[in-house]
Amino acid sequence: MLGASDLTGATVGGLRVDYGRIAPKVRLLLGLSYFHSRFDQQAITRFERRLDSIVNPAIHDSINLGRISLSDIIGDVDFQFVLPQGHGITAYLGRA
Repeated sequence: MLGASDLTGATVGGLRVDYGRIAPKVRLLLGLSYFHSRFDQQAITRFERRLDSIVNPAIHDSINLGRISLSDIIGDVDFQFVLPQGHGITAYLGRA
């Protein structure tokens, strides 16, 4: 779940692979996900004003940061304990 007040235009993608059982009661899942978004112009302008007040409060400087983006790549490994089960049902306990 993504939620942010100063970001716009998020690109999100992910891949999750079930490697299968690596022990009688343990399954392995591998994951990779990606996130990319830009800060909106209002947030950038607010940041430029804060920088201007720190650099030299007596003189107004022209600060132009351009685009600022935020991105992340996440890799994960998940081990799941397979619970005793009936035919056709796979119950497991794990943490992502």
